[in-house]
Amino acid sequence: MTRKWKRLIWALPLVFLLGGGAIWVKACFGPDTSLVFTWERNPDLPLRQFAAGRLGVLQPFYARSYLVVAYRYLMDRPLNAQEQDEAVDLWDRRLNGGAGVMFDREESVHVPSVNFLDTPRPGDEADDDSPDQIWFKARSEFMAGPPPELRREDKRWDRLRWFQNIQGGAFRTSIRTLQARVKQWGAKDPRVKSWIRAQDQVFSSTRERPNIPAPLGRDADPLLNNDRVYQIASAKFYAQHYDDAIQDFVAIARDTQSPWSKVAFYMTARCWFRKGEAMESLGREYHQEALQAYRRAIAEAEKVPDHPSAHVLAMTLRWETKQAEARGRAEKPDEFDDAARFLAKAAAARERPLERTRELAAILNQPSGTQDFGVDLGDYTILLDRYIVNEDRWDWFLHREFGPAPDKPRTIDPALLQDDMTDWVYHARDTSAGAYGYAHKRWMERKSLPWLLLALASAGPSSEGLPALLTACGELPETHPGFPMAAFHRARLLLSLHRQEEARPLLDHLIALGAERISPSAMNLARALRLPLARSREELVEDLLRQVVGIENPNGESTDELWAGGSDLSLVAQWAVSVDHVEGQAFFKAYGPRPSLLQADGASLLNLGVPTPFLVELARSPKTPAYLRREWMRCAWVRFVVLDDLDSAVRLTPEVISVEPELKAPLEAFLSAAEADRANSAAWILVHHPGLRWYVSQSLNSRTYKPARKPGDYDWAHGYRLKDRHPFRDSFWPRLEDLQGREWSRWSGFWFGTNSPFGYEHALRRVFGEQRVGVPEFLNDAERSRLDREAGQLEELEDGPTWLCKRVLAWTKAHPEDPRIPEALHYAVRATRIGGATDLSKACFQILHRKYGKTPWAAKTPYYF
Repeated sequence: MTRKWKRLIWALPLVFLLGGGAIWVKACFGPDTSLVFTWERNPDLPLRQFAAGRLGVLQPFYARSYLVVAYRYLMDRPLNAQEQDEAVDLWDRRLNGGAGVMFDREESVHVPSVNFLDTPRPGDEADDDSPDQIWFKARSEFMAGPPPELRREDKRWDRLRWFQNIQGGAFRTSIRTLQARVKQWGAKDPRVKSWIRAQDQVFSSTRERPNIPAPLGRDADPLLNNDRVYQIASAKFYAQHYDDAIQDFVAIARDTQSPWSKVAFYMTARCWFRKGEAMESLGREYHQEALQAYRRAIAEAEKVPDHPSAHVLAMTLRWETKQAEARGRAEKPDEFDDAARFLAKAAAARERPLERTRELAAILNQPSGTQDFGVDLGDYTILLDRYIVNEDRWDWFLHREFGPAPDKPRTIDPALLQDDMTDWVYHARDTSAGAYGYAHKRWMERKSLPWLLLALASAGPSSEGLPALLTACGELPETHPGFPMAAFHRARLLLSLHRQEEARPLLDHLIALGAERISPSAMNLARALRLPLARSREELVEDLLRQVVGIENPNGESTDELWAGGSDLSLVAQWAVSVDHVEGQAFFKAYGPRPSLLQADGASLLNLGVPTPFLVELARSPKTPAYLRREWMRCAWVRFVVLDDLDSAVRLTPEVISVEPELKAPLEAFLSAAEADRANSAAWILVHHPGLRWYVSQSLNSRTYKPARKPGDYDWAHGYRLKDRHPFRDSFWPRLEDLQGREWSRWSGFWFGTNSPFGYEHALRRVFGEQRVGVPEFLNDAERSRLDREAGQLEELEDGPTWLCKRVLAWTKAHPEDPRIPEALHYAVRATRIGGATDLSKACFQILHRKYGKTPWAAKTPYYF
């Protein structure tokens, strides 16, 4: 095999990595965490504020559980304090991957769904002092030595059904029982240790390793024997020997002398439900057998009419929910009523899901408040999801959402749309061309605020009936939870109609409401809408700066808390919304809990909408944070250099030195250079600092705002040094046409290493489409003339490696004796390894080896590609 072919084969992997595989490589090399400016799948954190009515600007991809709450507020049916607590608890469990909670499909597309037929009582799972840990502490007081291995692991029948084998209620019941037996028998009585040993077996019993306690003899203490019979049945239940467990629990339920008689019936029903769920998961052919199992539970319930909890369960399973709950509260309720009620709700959802979905919609929409709001909201959303077909498509390789397939439109069972809330919640996620027509029709029929806002959000400047919509939303008082959304979309539409004189005061008023009334995500959207209306440099800077609302991390690292000051969430498993991620910790420690950065519209304006001296003035503004001033100043200096305005670069240099410590020495050398050598000195700086660019970035770039502590040392607070050479982290700059084509984005954040100043995130794209922010109206004629000239030059500017090669070759030709030339040629060749013209790289390589072959720099440059 020839050397040429060996080289070609060796280079093939690079062709993939630098060509078709480049996006994947950027995702895999270095941090893949994104700063977020507008949440798209969930409201702003903490979610308690949303539960209390701070709705912000609703996004079409909110999970339906949030939309239900929004609908209640828009219909002037606010959640009471208990409902708010339960809603937050539901979201906390879902986002934290908590056990025993049903997941919306959109909130856990790739997270196993919980078996909702086995939903535990509220409070079963607590992060601090969990029930199992409390049990271990209670046990240790009376039994020496460590307990056996706890077999509480999750069981999965398939990838979508999940349950926790031993739930918190079992540990609490064991603790209460142990305390009662110690009080009755005494702490040192052998019966206590016998009871604990049997309970250890119960909690270690699993399907793979059944651990069933042995029966006691006839001479055993009657109470201990009753306990042992119940422990045996429980161990069979955890071992998933459901038929045997059912037989044991039914016998216990009929034994009126047993202290476990009441709870045994409840456990009988749980056995039937788990068995039925396991059957159904095996395939469609088992569905009828599963339903028969549920009906057996009804029959068993009817056989024990004297138990209040059994009666509640039996009546509820017959679909007489309200009457059953009322009667259950009237007839001496006991501690198992709540558990039976929750189990019954799940059974009703499985027995008649369509009817249950419609009933839950009516229950959730009651203005006077509902019992078990969080449980009902969870049931409703998961059931509703199962009747919605073809809603999402997701490309995991590119992390990009495509929406419904055009050949398979999104559909829902028409019977569900008879309820107004379900109709609205379903269509709130409609982003198709027909969304406005449907929402406008509903508003004309019903004249309700939810439909008005939905029509407004999907309207365009040519939408039929738009004047009436604008008039109607203008009448909404600013104290109403729907006001921010109404004001935002009204201003958006007024701007599209070129009625800036009406839109500007509306946006001013909306932004003036402040953080107490408008969420940070909504504030960022409002500032984006107002940015083109700026009347001065101060106003421009004010709307350029957007507050970071969070961090998305697709790898799902866990976190301790979200924002300083507390949050309802400790870990968000759905894309790990985190700020105490190990790198996020460093960033927010350095820049504060909610730093201000640029979004794509602002970066685009600074790069192509203002002349370079104007960018310098904005960097000098007292409103510009120091970390942004640092980047803007150095980008302005590079822009002066590539535009051949070296006089301006010289005047700016002292300011750049004051804010950029890493460039102090080379910039001082640039200042002291002779006028004829300044262009070469500038090229020397650029060739040694691949992190320098002529454009500012949106979000956070990896050549971030504080110098790295040492070469190659990377974290979010420091980033890579400007001098560090990293093939996938913003080395030099691409051509403008390539830069404008980089539209990679996920939901509302951006790849940390992409840094395209032109890639609009989805929330902005829905507002502006492909339109870019134009030139500020208050620029004078001289500034506009300079901008036109610079824009033309930047459009023709080569990519960084090509520009450097040309400058170094010209320098070499003019001053071949300059001792800096070999080193400059070496780094020019190295620059082309991430792009640029290979013929220029070859030319630099040949000159280096032909004229400077004996230098160390030639030895360090063995090839030119």
